[in-house]
Amino acid sequence: MNYQHLTAAVRGAIEILLQEKYTVRAIARKLGRSPSTVSREITKRGLPTGYRAITAQSHYEQQRLRCRGHHKCALVKRQKYLTKQLGLGWSPEQISGRLKRTGSPLYVCHETIYAWLYSDSWARKEDLYQYLRLGRKKRKTHTGRSVHALKIPNRVSIHERPEIVSQRIEYGHWEGDSVIYPHK
Repeated sequence: MNYQHLTAAVRGAIEILLQEKYTVRAIARKLGRSPSTVSREITKRGLPTGYRAITAQSHYEQQRLRCRGHHKCALVKRQKYLTKQLGLGWSPEQISGRLKRTGSPLYVCHETIYAWLYSDSWARKEDLYQYLRLGRKKRKTHTGRSVHALKIPNRVSIHERPEIVSQRIEYGHWEGDSVIYPHK
């Protein structure tokens, strides 16, 4: 089933139909909505004097503003603590470790602190990145070590070695493809 939020026009229709003494089920049928949706809307956003579409819509918009997720470091008390500790020269790892050890409700992971420092507009405006050890404006991405598959110049396959090497009669025959020195 496809769910969608009620619009201001639908709320206006609910108000008019309620004034005309329609039942909740009849309103739902006319609007093509579930009766529980209409009932929930009336009980949640209705007033003791009755249902008003304008107040219901403004209530809905206020709720929508509040429901958006916020960053963990958006809490003012946490921001003050983080800013103070960064100013004292603590790294995000140290701050996070101390909060975890003390069991503080302000605890956040060090990665969260870094994300907040580099993404939050307030933190960027305050130039909090300068308190970090390296003081970079942008976070450097950590990439893994690249694999350097070295090709041995003029190498001969182990399958093409002379027969005398397989007999192991002479001393000094080494399988060079298993020995690699850092500077050739």
